[in-house]
Amino acid sequence: MEDIFEKAANEKVMARFLLQIEKPYWSDNIYMELDMTNLRMFYERALKEYADICKYFLITDENREETLTVVK
Repeated sequence: MEDIFEKAANEKVMARFLLQIEKPYWSDNIYMELDMTNLRMFYERALKEYADICKYFLITDENREETLTVVK
């Protein structure tokens, strides 16, 4: 039978695991996770989201200058 401390530790690990599934972009310490693999995944996800936004708002190469403006 598990003692109360072991049970609490297991629950904490499971909560952390579930959080990583639901919010893989969330981190306790983002500086510890700035490695090439995570940066590459972040970049690829950003490209995919940008492509999805372009599809949703019907942004093409022809109308890109009219629809996207620089925020100052």
